[in-house]
Amino acid sequence: INETQKYFQKDNIDKTLAVRQHKTLIKELESRGIEVELLPALSQFPEQVFTRDIGFTIGDTVFSAQLSADIRQGEENVLQEWLAKEQIAFATFNEGYQIEGGDILVDQNTIYAGISHRTTFSAVQELKRRLPSYEVVPVPFEETFLHLDCVFNILSPTEALVYPKALGEREYDVLKKRYDMIEITDDEQFRLGTNVLSIGNK
Repeated sequence: INETQKYFQKDNIDKTLAVRQHKTLIKELESRGIEVELLPALSQFPEQVFTRDIGFTIGDTVFSAQLSADIRQGEENVLQEWLAKEQIAFATFNEGYQIEGGDILVDQNTIYAGISHRTTFSAVQELKRRLPSYEVVPVPFEETFLHLDCVFNILSPTEALVYPKALGEREYDVLKKRYDMIEITDDEQFRLGTNVLSIGNK
């Protein structure tokens, strides 16, 4: 469902390696004091491993996403069931408000929201309406790049990773005023070089 997957379509993935990497990720998170919860893996959701997209947390509110690709619709229900079981309150979006976690980046009281065919401007406006104490900054980007976190990501209060070719000049300038930008190459972007999880201080 994206350019990287198309490139590897004939090869598919090395499942043994992927499982090993997944276990390594869990170990790394736990070694940093992070509690890891595994959601039930269901065979009808082959994209379910991309957990960032099914929701996002802003302040004390967990937002359950409204996924756009047919193959992914229903993944958010697994998250909602787990949240309900754990008695964690969550918010949802009405149909027509498409929004995915990979397009939402939070830096203190600022929310950067990618605008694409996966997260619509109307959904971002709805988020803004629900969170009046936050500055919500819409960031349109070249849609072939899937999510905002595939072309821009925040590393620290002063630094960010960016693939400039995916952003318009105005969007790039807005972000550059706030962060020291570490630009990535075409090859790094193809391997989703900005799609990182920044833990702790830098």
